[in-house]
Amino acid sequence: MNRRGLWILAYRNILRHRQRLVFLFAALFLCFSLISLLSLVSEGMGRNVNDSSRIHYGGDFFVAGFYGDNRDRPMWIDRPGEILDLASDVPGIAAPRSQLFKKAHLYFNGRSQLVKNVMGLDYERERDNLNHYGANSGSLDGLGEPGHVVLSSALAEKMGLRAGDGITLKTANPRGQVNTGEFIVAALIDDDTILGYYRLFMDRRDLNHLLGWGEEDFSSLGFYLDDPAKTEYWVGEMHSRLERAYPTAGSVLTRDDYYGEMEKAWKGIRYFVFSLGVYVSEVDDLLKAMDLVSYFIYLMMLIITFVSVLVTYNIILHDRSRELAVFQAMGMTRRQVEGMLLTELALLLLVSLAVGSVLSFLLLTALRPLDFSGIQGFGIFLKGGKLTGEFDFSRYCFNIGVILTGVIPSVWLLVRREVSRPLAGTLKGDK
Repeated sequence: MNRRGLWILAYRNILRHRQRLVFLFAALFLCFSLISLLSLVSEGMGRNVNDSSRIHYGGDFFVAGFYGDNRDRPMWIDRPGEILDLASDVPGIAAPRSQLFKKAHLYFNGRSQLVKNVMGLDYERERDNLNHYGANSGSLDGLGEPGHVVLSSALAEKMGLRAGDGITLKTANPRGQVNTGEFIVAALIDDDTILGYYRLFMDRRDLNHLLGWGEEDFSSLGFYLDDPAKTEYWVGEMHSRLERAYPTAGSVLTRDDYYGEMEKAWKGIRYFVFSLGVYVSEVDDLLKAMDLVSYFIYLMMLIITFVSVLVTYNIILHDRSRELAVFQAMGMTRRQVEGMLLTELALLLLVSLAVGSVLSFLLLTALRPLDFSGIQGFGIFLKGGKLTGEFDFSRYCFNIGVILTGVIPSVWLLVRREVSRPLAGTLKGDK
């Protein structure tokens, strides 16, 4: 029998035994759809964490200056023009920022609130990345105008603020000098993650004025790389360039490296170069914990899939034992019968994986309208309070490979055992 005839015979057998195969088909496509859904959601959560973190901190890697004469180690780059020139060939967007941590208070209508993160940025440079949030009221374009600020909706709700309201911001610079400024709330952004609480964006020059800095000064220089996969290379390259020209800390690859360097004593400004991963190492630990949970669920689903397939297929082969013996009695070789059964399985797997893939996307679409923002601490994994998926072709192929690698050899062993039974005994009905 030629290959084309084998495929036709396998197709006809599937139609003839469809009632027997329906449970096997259901087990395959349901389990694969859940595995695919888990992969989509897991990749989407990781993407949302990365997007929220890189926008919050301002890049994929950073050059920051720390002032060693003050025990609080305030951030300040004392050679802004030189540092920008040194990094002029880094492919991507250079995003200088002035930042203030736990040194600002917001006042409105008799209320006050410590603002944990005040970010002074250049809106024209970071416009595309900030638009990731979306404004639930007002316009983010207000950041491009002097005297305007943007707040996270969580902070605004706590203070009873709306877009268009006027606020007072009091800051203390590294020398202890206190200044105040009047600003207008240009927009509120949808960010209820752990990074978004008590955060305020404003024009860098406005914040520099409050801090008593020069107009072009900044405390850190972030880089949104065109290819984030090259972050490690550019961290090393920028560290080498700075080390040759300015006082520079040692290599900072982890959070422990960062703390170790900060504990050392130095005078004046010392430059640090580190990736976004150093900033968000705690979040990375949480992601790894979630990955372990997802891998455990993934493993359980695979076990359920394999057990369901093997038990079901064993029953099907048992019920078809005389039919298979008849095929051999009519002249088909054992290898041809094996090939026919494995072709049936291949057709069934092909349809099951296709249906499972479609179903996973439909399930994700059904989950998207649901609001999960009420789950405490879960917001950083969401986008606008909603689950999002991220399709990773390599992971999709890996999922298919695991299914095929587990199912086909196991079924092949069952098939070999069945077609190796004594032909005469099987035709007589011996079990």
